[in-house]
Amino acid sequence: MRNATLCTRPAPRGSAGPAAGPATGLATALAAAALLLSAAAGAATETTLYSFSSTAGTGRNADGTNPYGGLVPGSDGNFHGTASQAGPDGGGTGFVVTPAGVFSTWFTLSIACCGPRSPEGQLMQASDGNYYGTSFGGGDGSSVAGTVYQVTPGGAVSVIHSFDTLSDGYYPVSHLVQGSDGLLYGSTTEGGSPAGGGGTLFRLGLDGSGFTTLHALDPATEGGDPNAGLVQARNGNFYGSAASGGPSGGGTVFELTPAGALSVLHAFSVKGDAENQANGASPSGLILGRDGNLYGTTGSGGALGAGAFFKITPKGVLTALGYFGNGSSSL
Repeated sequence: MRNATLCTRPAPRGSAGPAAGPATGLATALAAAALLLSAAAGAATETTLYSFSSTAGTGRNADGTNPYGGLVPGSDGNFHGTASQAGPDGGGTGFVVTPAGVFSTWFTLSIACCGPRSPEGQLMQASDGNYYGTSFGGGDGSSVAGTVYQVTPGGAVSVIHSFDTLSDGYYPVSHLVQGSDGLLYGSTTEGGSPAGGGGTLFRLGLDGSGFTTLHALDPATEGGDPNAGLVQARNGNFYGSAASGGPSGGGTVFELTPAGALSVLHAFSVKGDAENQANGASPSGLILGRDGNLYGTTGSGGALGAGAFFKITPKGVLTALGYFGNGSSSL
């Protein structure tokens, strides 16, 4: 097999954000798929479609910086994404890129009150044709601890929920998913009461109505920092990962019912034991495979020391499929 590495994203600003790790959500799937394809078909050709401009130390530029969230294909045939920092107003930007690489700024975000800023999660297009995302900061609450926001295809931005309480949670960085009930589901990386601050799992309508904290994670038993969003499986339940904590300290994979009941399906270890060697630690999101199973990656540990690529059934049976190492892999 050819040497390969898994791309990582830089840590968010400050100590309040989640730790650095493999790219989350869809980006995890794309990275893993790219590795598998390169192994089977030889080295791929990479084409840079657009390069973001420098802020020259001002914190401002025309197009934004740090596009953490990845791209989502829109119904218009173009790719839509966000840059989490800078831009003309300092709070980040949204942009559209055509398949040919033509870039245009879609919307700009401000560091001033009270809109979203620092959008780190991937956008998603809902059934109403609008786009929805989360921002790490901003909102109309006193703690400016993040938002859920809506963007129309024309670029009009509106906040549909501001995080401002311990029970809501705060600092969302992941993508949202629209459930089969038409509602949006997501996660925050911190907060949650009375569990102990491991983050929350929430639900709300497309207009922001009916916001509900479905579950607050206990970092000691259920894991903490669920920074990669949720996926809904065929059984109607949601699945996700917590990047840290849990019984063995290495994070967890969990199942969440629409009613808010959470079950830990697998606990990863950071102890250098057999579990860590076999499966790694710090899971970074899941995708649903065509076979009905869930697939994901861990960011550390494993047989080569730099994480693993795994499959887990909805019942919680986990199998490591390959490992990442320093410039190499066993996929």
